[in-house]
Amino acid sequence: LVFVIGYLPVLLEFQVPAGKKKIYLSGGAVGGLKLGSHTKVVYQEEGSKQKDKVRGDFNLSPVRYGFTARVGYGNIRVFANYYMTPLFENNKGPELYPFTIGIAFGD
Repeated sequence: LVFVIGYLPVLLEFQVPAGKKKIYLSGGAVGGLKLGSHTKVVYQEEGSKQKDKVRGDFNLSPVRYGFTARVGYGNIRVFANYYMTPLFENNKGPELYPFTIGIAFGD
């Protein structure tokens, strides 16, 4: 399942010098607006590659908001996002509240 979201973070960040690099901690609010959604399945059938795309709203919530936290040193970051709105519209799917935890490398 792939969905396109307009994404707007509002963060407060603290930075501490650590030699030539910085340690930083940031946190704040995130929000999003669903602009569109589709599924894409790629598979092999009788030796040829097949691709199916289906566009629709899939009962995904059109607006979402939540919180984010990020900790980093130099070019390495750890982040977490938690959304206060359910992934699906009321009574149109399971009651799921999305969260993301990850690590990022680079500037």
